[in-house]
Amino acid sequence: MVACQALATHLLTAAEQLGTPRALRAAAWNGATVAALAGDGRQAAALAERALAAHALLDAPRSTGRLRARLAANLQRASPAAHGQARTMLLQAHAELGATAASAVDLAYCQLELARSDLLARHAGSAAHRAQELAARHPDAGNLVADAELLHAEALCALGEPQRARPRWRGWASNSAGWKRQLELRRHSRTAVGCWSNWVI
Repeated sequence: MVACQALATHLLTAAEQLGTPRALRAAAWNGATVAALAGDGRQAAALAERALAAHALLDAPRSTGRLRARLAANLQRASPAAHGQARTMLLQAHAELGATAASAVDLAYCQLELARSDLLARHAGSAAHRAQELAARHPDAGNLVADAELLHAEALCALGEPQRARPRWRGWASNSAGWKRQLELRRHSRTAVGCWSNWVI
């Protein structure tokens, strides 16, 4: 991780010297991701804002909402303690997406991350309701449904209802093409600890 942080800093310096919005956006995005993975939520949020500021110069309002939502998702997945900052970003991203010609799926992914924010804030009931509703509303969006099923299961576990979570775990494992990779990314979720070993692995 130290090497990744050093490389991210080097790339940001190089991008600043180059001075183009695309270079600054890419370097700040990568820096924000590395900072989030290192658990530095404050630095991740600051670099996310730099990435968004650079992106704003490209005059692409719809993709600004997408970028903000993606940065917020990365932040709260890698640094759960920063879920408050991520939620603020997600609410702004949702407004930006709603004000443009964003697709229903773009909006749904943003709403799913808001549900994840609910779970991280210990509002598991709200998270479960949001996730279940999103999966039902977009049955043809396979990856979205799989992620919603996973979040629904984690929320049910947090509510002390592991038996209700069981079919959600199995549905996610059978429908998500990249579930093994995502399993490693989500092992930080404390709400899932009691369910992983019995029902997924």
